[in-house]
Amino acid sequence: MLVLLESLLVFDQSLSMADAAGKLRITQSALSKRLSSLEHQLGYKVTSRQGRRIVVTPRAQHFISELSPVLAQVTDIIKTQSEPDQITLSIAMAEAIMVSWGAKLLARLMLEFPSVSFEIHSHRTTNIIERLARGSYQIGICTGLVSPQSNLIIQPLAHEPMAIVMSQNHRTQFENWRQGSGILDVICIEASSSMWRWLSPRIDEWRIRPFMQLESSVGSARLAVEGVGHALVPEGIARVIAPENRWIRLEKYTTPNTQASMLSRPCSLISRKTVLNDPLYQDIFEFIEWEVQKIIFEDKQQDA
Repeated sequence: MLVLLESLLVFDQSLSMADAAGKLRITQSALSKRLSSLEHQLGYKVTSRQGRRIVVTPRAQHFISELSPVLAQVTDIIKTQSEPDQITLSIAMAEAIMVSWGAKLLARLMLEFPSVSFEIHSHRTTNIIERLARGSYQIGICTGLVSPQSNLIIQPLAHEPMAIVMSQNHRTQFENWRQGSGILDVICIEASSSMWRWLSPRIDEWRIRPFMQLESSVGSARLAVEGVGHALVPEGIARVIAPENRWIRLEKYTTPNTQASMLSRPCSLISRKTVLNDPLYQDIFEFIEWEVQKIIFEDKQQDA
């Protein structure tokens, strides 16, 4: 039964029958037989045809939403019975963190734990949360305002400073803003993102106003470097994308009349309770918590 349920979940998360069969490493015919067998046991259809596509039925979608957290816990329990030399840890990291300091963290993790097989993924935070809840990944490292979920635990890791990448074509506006005059128009992350939900209540005190919002902080920084406009991005991205003399950290007294504390984005480790409580992974989690602080501190020390 577990195999049949897994097949339904994988199909629901895939682009097509062929895609799902490839992920499961079986033929499309074998996948079709598994889904038919599950329909027989449940007593209703789990798939239907829409034009040329085969999709999950609404009733099966509801079943999946109820099933996913339970199946994720079962999968976690099975994984805890693995031999120590067979440990696999799937990590999903927000794309903005991967570009910022995440790749450095992952490289250090792999050096510190050579016996662990790491499966690395990168998505937007909302996608990571959804897949964590379904059991696709074991832990996520995410940014911004993350809504609590019943089957997930959110552990704060650090606050990464935000920065302004300056546009050479708009230097006068930037200098006026630095001297405490006027508002700085910026390119920044889109309004629907978890990071923007965290930042938006805090930017007025910095006299910052978005005039363009993108799906990517990397894209925002690149546009600033090319002179389209100033960009509000995480400091780690500014370090990667912009020359050293083209960005500043948003900390207290960055401008004369800005006394607000440093503007930063929260970064969190998110997982299911069954994973976080697994003794096999405790050393890894502790290493992540320590190393994130260390990496961000190292970067700030370089500017001191």
